[in-house]
Amino acid sequence: MKQPTAEQIQEWIDDAHDDIESQKRRLKEGFREKHNLTLERFFRARGLYYRDMALGHAMLGDRPQAKEALTESIRYLALPYRMAYDEACEYRDQAVPPEKSGTIGIPQTNSLLLAMAALDNDEINAELIPFVQLAERYEKDQELMEMVQTIRALQVMLSRGRTA
Repeated sequence: MKQPTAEQIQEWIDDAHDDIESQKRRLKEGFREKHNLTLERFFRARGLYYRDMALGHAMLGDRPQAKEALTESIRYLALPYRMAYDEACEYRDQAVPPEKSGTIGIPQTNSLLLAMAALDNDEINAELIPFVQLAERYEKDQELMEMVQTIRALQVMLSRGRTA
């Protein structure tokens, strides 16, 4: 596999930044309402754009920029969980039930927790872990129990053993 050049990686970072700006513009223009899209999906997408930026900065060896982008990624990826489970979330009144948002599932939750582990920021973990939950249907699905247990273990590790 061919190693990407620094210029290619910078293009990926710039593309992710452009995607964020485009998304902000579309939100202001009413794109979400026009197409009946949930706000949670926009926040998750923005979190993924920031994740792409974090990876790019990491590949370029720019650790401070990578950490900054990963922090933003985590905050946006956690917003759908806060919308669902945090009574104080400013977007709570715009939330759809977790089962209908499409942004709270086993892969999404596992990915968010792994990003939080990679950042290793106790302050962010303490702030967000109480709201990172799975929808009830996943908690009771015996076929998914191994992943549910993995997610629970990550939550305990990230909360340093403190559970909500």
